[in-house]
Amino acid sequence: MRFMLLKFVSPEGAVALPDAQTAKAAEHFNQALRQAGVLLAHDRLLPPSSAGRADVLIAYWLIQARSREEAVAWAARCPITAPDVIDIRQVLPNDRPAAGRIPTDPFLET
Repeated sequence: MRFMLLKFVSPEGAVALPDAQTAKAAEHFNQALRQAGVLLAHDRLLPPSSAGRADVLIAYWLIQARSREEAVAWAARCPITAPDVIDIRQVLPNDRPAAGRIPTDPFLET
């Protein structure tokens, strides 16, 4: 199963550069994901141009995990500080819509 780990921070945290210790912890986390063979993609995101948002998505990791519990375990290892949060979302395959939902892509068969 594929999962996205979405990192949200405060608006102030979105524009601040990480200190050396935080950057090193993040690199160790990324390296652990790579070494375990679960990292499919990872990127940092620029903060939005509009102000006034409660939290800002600044990074994501796309991982391959055997279960939601494994994805949660990886998310727990991600270096964050309060009030930052990691949201975990399972990625559905493109060839099958979520149960009870109508696909928005007219080329998908139900």
